[in-house]
Amino acid sequence: MEIHIDKLKTTVLQLNHCIEEYEEIYMNFYHVISSSSFFWNDNRSKKFYEAMYTEKNQVKTVIDELYSLKSIYDYMIGEYEKIGTRLQIQLSEKQNVIHSFDQYIEKIHSCIQILHAISLDMYPEVAPLLTEEQSKFIKLEQQVQKLKDQLLELFNKTEELENHINKEINRLQIQKLSEIEGEY
Repeated sequence: MEIHIDKLKTTVLQLNHCIEEYEEIYMNFYHVISSSSFFWNDNRSKKFYEAMYTEKNQVKTVIDELYSLKSIYDYMIGEYEKIGTRLQIQLSEKQNVIHSFDQYIEKIHSCIQILHAISLDMYPEVAPLLTEEQSKFIKLEQQVQKLKDQLLELFNKTEELENHINKEINRLQIQKLSEIEGEY
């Protein structure tokens, strides 16, 4: 998965512009239709205005769904922007990455154990060097563990975000507008 926050922001701006334009057309169109009822009033017009009322409600529902879609995008931008402006993450590789970190930490720990097993009494001339190297390995192990924890947190947060976003998308009920049938 690759996420570019700037591209998402551009998409949201375009979507917002389209929604506003669509909403303006919607309001103007149905205002004109409503105003025409003063000039056309017979049996055919009643059927037409009933159909227009139904269609108006359907269009309003579509506009509301577009606003819901926009809010999902806004949520995505807000949450992903906390992580970074450009993300490239493969959630399916989480276990492999964490396993690689664990193996690396295990090897560092083995080095620490080897250094700890060397008798400093037998080699007093290199004792300070061995102690210094052991301290470096301990510090490295802590840094790698901290990096692994941060990466695991990033994976988990991304999974939570994706699950939440998928739930919100599944709630969308975008309807297909039906054509008005009949002679008016």
